Amino acid sequence: MNDDDIKRMFERLDLGPEPPMAMIDDDLHRGHRRLRTRRLAGWTAGAAGTAVLATGVAVALPGGPGPEQELGYAGGVPADASTSAPVPTPTPTGTATPSSPPDDRDEIPSPNTRQLLLDTAAEHFDPDRSHLPDETSNGGTGGAGDGLRVSTKLDWVVPGEDGLGMVEVAVTTPDYVSEEFALEDFATHLGCELGTPACAERAIPGTDETAWVSDGSDADHVLTVMHERADGSLVGVRVSTLFGNNSLVPVSSVDIDLDQAFDFVTDPDLEVDPQEAKYEPSRVTATAGHD
Repeated sequence: MNDDDIKRMFERLDLGPEPPMAMIDDDLHRGHRRLRTRRLAGWTAGAAGTAVLATGVAVALPGGPGPEQELGYAGGVPADASTSAPVPTPTPTGTATPSSPPDDRDEIPSPNTRQLLLDTAAEHFDPDRSHLPDETSNGGTGGAGDGLRVSTKLDWVVPGEDGLGMVEVAVTTPDYVSEEFALEDFATHLGCELGTPACAERAIPGTDETAWVSDGSDADHVLTVMHERADGSLVGVRVSTLFGNNSLVPVSSVDIDLDQAFDFVTDPDLEVDPQEAKYEPSRVTATAGHD
């Protein structure tokens, strides 16, 4: 429909004179303005609502994680320290430290035999125990075949003196001398060189037995006596005024005479303890303790 058609319709309806075209244009412009105004108002209200929603999220999580952190959780739910699974603490692994470290020091060998040697020496040389110690502090073992030699070096003190003398005593298991060089080894150990005038075989008074005797090979060596018994065992004693390993000062004298030494080496109760009697090469040790 054009403008002429509209004009004829107005004329038929007898609506009075046709309004000027300018008025129609004005009405159209006003309608367009109102429509734009309503759209603008609706858009502004929506934007304002969105802004309020965003602000509400920001206010509801003060000090909380930022948006980039929240997006890291499924469903947009932020992490909650009170409900999150605890992180297990690793359990240390490895070998437990022992409550006390192992003691790897060599045990002094043949304690029963060493104590018997000391007690027998005290019985014959020091009955009032004014010179010899109460217990042994060192020991040595050696062997010949299946035989065992046990020895210990004993302190000899003289009251009122700073020096230190020594009494070394030794005993073997039976049949010790049946092994080659066993007798020579035992003699050398006690400072008695067989086959020389310094280590001569002598009769033991009151018996039909003999012993090898050395009257001393140096200034500190007083005497050595060693005896082979009927069962093939050996017993010996060496006396010195200086215990060279433990002192630089000798004592004035060690009051042990030849008769006392003979009594010691022929004492029938002096023997290697049966529980310590078997010789094994792995058991042979250097003298332990002070010597």
